Amino acid sequence: MEEETKINIPQDNTRTEILKHLLGVDLTALDLKEKIGINENAIRKHLDKLENRGFIEHHFEKASRGRPKKYFELTKKGKDLFPKHEIMLLNALLEKVEEEKGEEELEYLFKKASEELQPFFKIDEDLEFDKKIEELAERFNEFNFFCTASKEDARYEMEYRNCVFSGVSEEYAEYACMVHDEIVRSSLKEEIGLEHGESILENGDICTHIIRPEPESTDKR
Repeated sequence: MEEETKINIPQDNTRTEILKHLLGVDLTALDLKEKIGINENAIRKHLDKLENRGFIEHHFEKASRGRPKKYFELTKKGKDLFPKHEIMLLNALLEKVEEEKGEEELEYLFKKASEELQPFFKIDEDLEFDKKIEELAERFNEFNFFCTASKEDARYEMEYRNCVFSGVSEEYAEYACMVHDEIVRSSLKEEIGLEHGESILENGDICTHIIRPEPESTDKR
């Protein structure tokens, strides 16, 4: 096994933290220093090692004042370090089910899978809606979605910097998103409007859910 693959072992070390923070967002060494809490020189040494191994790369962006800022981002090799939940095996199984049972049976199985997962994302239905969103983001983070939630007026946005379904074959991406959607709906226990923004399964850097608690909202993709 090559040495660099060891960085994928779950543990609290600085390089792993750097990679997590770079999921879906480009950051400077100073940004990372503030997030991780160690000195900038130490951060830069870790960044150099990660870049030498091909996990990250850098680019410069103009600043409003002074010299351009140096930003770091994950390469494909870096993104591939994050959990994919045995996607290769899953694709083979999905292909076989569709071949033997047809598309309707495949959709049915995905719906049943979403039902089986729902207890892991259960939250108190008596909570205020803001708190429900916060709790749901925490549940998703237990499954390595690296989720953050924000609110603007009555509009909530959940942003996922990692997709545990990434790597699913394109023809099954819709079903994977359906499972994710059903988990959100069942966890919130309210009528919601649910829209999709950027999607990792559609070559985006992040996934987003836009949620409105009003019953009259309609779903959009």
